[in-house]
Amino acid sequence: MQAPENHPEEITHPHDFPELTFSEQQVEISDIEKIPNSPLPNRHETYSGPSPVRRGKTRLSSAFFAYFVVGWGDGVTGTLLPHFKSDLHLSFLLSSLFWVASASGYALGTISVEYVTRFLGRTHLRTNQIPTAVPFSILPTALNRRSRRSTIDEPYIVAYSQSRSRFYTLLSASILHAVFFIIMGSKSGYPSMMVAYVISAFARSFISATLNVYVPSVSKKGLGFLYGSTSVGGFAAPLVCQSIIATGIRWADFYFGSLVLSALNTLVIIYAFWPTQDELQSDADLAWELHRSTASPTDDPSSTEVEPQSLSPAGSTAPILRKKSVLGPRTYKTALKQMHTWTSALFALIYTGSESATQGFIVVYLLAVRNANPNTVGYVTSGFWGGMALSRFIWGYLGGIITFRQRKWIVQACM
Repeated sequence: MQAPENHPEEITHPHDFPELTFSEQQVEISDIEKIPNSPLPNRHETYSGPSPVRRGKTRLSSAFFAYFVVGWGDGVTGTLLPHFKSDLHLSFLLSSLFWVASASGYALGTISVEYVTRFLGRTHLRTNQIPTAVPFSILPTALNRRSRRSTIDEPYIVAYSQSRSRFYTLLSASILHAVFFIIMGSKSGYPSMMVAYVISAFARSFISATLNVYVPSVSKKGLGFLYGSTSVGGFAAPLVCQSIIATGIRWADFYFGSLVLSALNTLVIIYAFWPTQDELQSDADLAWELHRSTASPTDDPSSTEVEPQSLSPAGSTAPILRKKSVLGPRTYKTALKQMHTWTSALFALIYTGSESATQGFIVVYLLAVRNANPNTVGYVTSGFWGGMALSRFIWGYLGGIITFRQRKWIVQACM
């Protein structure tokens, strides 16, 4: 398609074009890349928005703590599995289904993460309105009515905001993960516990998808330390849980006590990842620029959506105009066509499955075969997670120093 020529030096602010009107249209990436002076980054350019290092230390600390809480809830299963079997009268087969529930929840989250995060990042942008992180629909009724009266005749676009999506995704996942602790602490029975494990894994998938994109953009070594934080949580939880059980406290109370960590995690996420005005304005400016560069004089902005094209909505920065019927990015088909995606997934399947089976059933094995002490056997799980934490921290530090070939040989040697 042919797009009108743009002169960036003449574009100062969206307010300069209050009479701009557009109609609903479908614009593909290949079309936008042909537009002169288009703000869409090509393969040789990068988006120059707010510096990702801004508030980086605070957000990194929040990310590490979020992964710590995730590991805290996931790492204690092996220690508590004998208690699950005895209190709920479960067979070995039924107890192993806890990991099936976790895998199902994680798979469901992986399939839906792009669509949900894209929905959470959507916002209405008007020409005379300052972007905000709080949707107007949840503001008080009187203010909401006054806002609708003042903006009802103004053109708007439905755009995607990266900072809003990141914040609301992490906030929602943190609250959802707290539901896991509540259900487990209530000790409502085997079916409810299965649902709890599905919810926990579902929340973990959203936290992982968001932070796996954000952390590398702030720190080259951060990803290794991020995964190490999960292992630290898995190391600490069995120690605490085994200690309180040995004193006669119910294992369900451990989960209620863990709600303190969840509440703290939610508050830290709100403080650290609340979108700054610069981030919101940058998302809005980028959306308006692409809206102008791909529009024709007969288009209507009230029927246009601006959405980004990226491998992950949590880290995407380049918007693309799409019809309202498109609820998410078309990236799954692209990913499934890549051979390295399948090889990496196969490796992760074997590695994660072996890891979960080992830490999950080692306590049961020691009790049944080795006649281990029930009051101390849970500490073995902590040793497993402690070794994993140490290796991940070392790998995170060395990751930015050694070459790719050296990393490959080290991985193959460990296998």
